Amino acid sequence: MKIATLLSSMALFLLFSVFLIACSSEAPADPAAPAAAAPAAPAVASSGTAPAAPAKGSAPAAPSAPAKPAPAAAALPAPNPLATGGQQTSSAAAPQTTIKLQPASTASTAPSGTLRTAETSVAFPGTVPRDTPCGTQNVSHHYGVYETPKYWGIGEAVIVPNLTTAWSYDDSATVLTMDLKKGVQFHNDWGEMTSADWKWSHDSMISDGSIHSNIFISKARVQEVKPVGDYSVEFHLDIPNIFFINSQMDGPGGCGSLEIVSKNRIDTLGEEAAHLDLSGGTGPFKFVEWTAGDKVIVEAVPDHHRKTSSYQRIEAYEIKETATQMAALLTKQVDVAIAPPTSVDKIKDNGLVLQKMNGGGYNRLYPQGKFCMEETLDGTVVDPYPRPAYDPSIPWVGDCEDPASLEKARLVRWAVSMSLDRQSIVDNILNGYARPAGPAEMMGVTYEKYYQDKWAVPYDPDKARQYLKDAGHAGGFDAVVHVTTGYNPSEIEMGEAIAQMMIAIGIDTSIEVLTYKGYRPSVVARES
Repeated sequence: MKIATLLSSMALFLLFSVFLIACSSEAPADPAAPAAAAPAAPAVASSGTAPAAPAKGSAPAAPSAPAKPAPAAAALPAPNPLATGGQQTSSAAAPQTTIKLQPASTASTAPSGTLRTAETSVAFPGTVPRDTPCGTQNVSHHYGVYETPKYWGIGEAVIVPNLTTAWSYDDSATVLTMDLKKGVQFHNDWGEMTSADWKWSHDSMISDGSIHSNIFISKARVQEVKPVGDYSVEFHLDIPNIFFINSQMDGPGGCGSLEIVSKNRIDTLGEEAAHLDLSGGTGPFKFVEWTAGDKVIVEAVPDHHRKTSSYQRIEAYEIKETATQMAALLTKQVDVAIAPPTSVDKIKDNGLVLQKMNGGGYNRLYPQGKFCMEETLDGTVVDPYPRPAYDPSIPWVGDCEDPASLEKARLVRWAVSMSLDRQSIVDNILNGYARPAGPAEMMGVTYEKYYQDKWAVPYDPDKARQYLKDAGHAGGFDAVVHVTTGYNPSEIEMGEAIAQMMIAIGIDTSIEVLTYKGYRPSVVARES
């Protein structure tokens, strides 16, 4: 029997704050946000060096043979020549260990300085939508190379146009028209963004064999993407869908968003070569180099259509262990890292600048195996049915054909949720730098604007025990909590606390620690 907890960037359980901590060296004023999908908190420090900037040049050729990576600093991990950045596709060859773009000749005088960051992963930044899983999309958006059509504002809950200037539905709510921003240029002289690029990008995302992480609504509902001139595009849906514009056009932090790629680039290089080529994108930064298991380097785009960065160069190093990230920061091998809440008080006295980002992420606990729908709410037939992981004997699942059994399963799910002392986890594990979360889709500014206290699940272990008794499980049952790692430094500690709280109401609970990348395929296939 299994209950799984995915401690990831979107969730239902705890809303925690992310901290960027940086060495207190001098920095250029008012740097642009590295992220393109939504402006991130400004970077607060740099090394002060200013390497020559590549200028606009001709479109680069497909990547050459792998170049030997430069030696890493002592505390930074050495490149792994066997790593592939987690990218596996059926239609494109595996990426080389190191991919570089050749710099152009003329230097720019605008951005300056290098910002070095510590990251838990620098997945391969492939650039063909059908071949880009979640990790790849996160890299491309996180470093500002690719952009979403629009994004949520940081300061308040408003939608900010980015690659678009306006959008509207027709009276039937089945045709969404997006008016495109004129003059947006793809990096490396691949031309101006037009409606043809939008159509190709969407069609690639939903094509057969696609591993894009957010194709489901588009694949089920979109009947046609129709360019109307060069600067307008229509998305024709078969029936209205309230989630389409949000999930496809700004997405959850990059992972899942529709990336607009250059059709000219694909036509010129071919899909396989284009996927391994780092040119393209419309964001404020462009890729310079990627080395598997080691680093990704981007440089600022002069005269960017949204905002030109004050930093010329960002170098992101893959350092998986939080303690090693902190050591690299304290020894000034990197300028910025994400600090776990438990370490915040310890680092305040070390000359570091602390930047809090509200809505940094969610952690969630969700029950698996409840697959009772023969068709989805919008009429899509579920195939296969029942799903491989469906097991009516699991206490929180129930028999899909037996309403009484389903009611007992509902009580079990409520019992588990009410057994969790969320505030205690906030106070004792996350050091107060978090808050109990509301609905899963409410993050950051949307939480502040729309959350209502009535949505909170109360901590009530006595009522939880009663619910178990009413459901026929007064003696409890066995459960396994799968804790997936890679997004929050406190994941395992929180998983252990959750297990203890469930044990306290009579559920014999153990935990199993897995990587998200390794666990996700079985979840997507409904095998877990």
